[in-house]
Amino acid sequence: MAQAQSAHEQGREPLVAELLGPYLDRRPNDPDAWFLFGDSLRVMGLTDEAERALLKAVELSDGPDWVLQLTLAHLYKDAGNFVEAERWFELAAEDESACSQAWFWILRGSNLASQGQFKQAEYCFQRAVAINDENLDEAVLNLGYVLRAQGRYLEAREQFQQALELNPDYAPAEKALQSLVGIEQAISLAKRVPKES
Repeated sequence: MAQAQSAHEQGREPLVAELLGPYLDRRPNDPDAWFLFGDSLRVMGLTDEAERALLKAVELSDGPDWVLQLTLAHLYKDAGNFVEAERWFELAAEDESACSQAWFWILRGSNLASQGQFKQAEYCFQRAVAINDENLDEAVLNLGYVLRAQGRYLEAREQFQQALELNPDYAPAEKALQSLVGIEQAISLAKRVPKES
């Protein structure tokens, strides 16, 4: 188990999977091993196997574990099952530790935005921005995305500019900012298009 933990910390997920498969055959009631195994399978793109392992970890755990819940949310989000992902995000949000992590709010906001729930996503990204940690540029960029999706272009532009101020080499922020070049003229032209009678 110690070798698997070390490999997981080093991002060597195939090693984790190979080490923990036989380990779990002999110790099938170890929730921590099921979590590591499931998370490694998730990273490797083995969604079905990861889901089974992570749900086994939930079944065996002593109580709610926000990291495990967030990992399941991430798994479902990546698989495009946004509704199920939100169910796990909601469970994780019951823990104060999860709510103090900007990346939690970024992931949850991204999941909500994928469902077209832009107001709720905006709230999540604002929470991430307020935490003001090493993820600030990503939080600000994502806030800009959901503002843009709502047609709030000037506010979105401000966020994209702020993301670039935080990280001048942030290519997604530069691309997002470029997407708004000429927006005022486009809106003005659209308003002049005669309506059909």
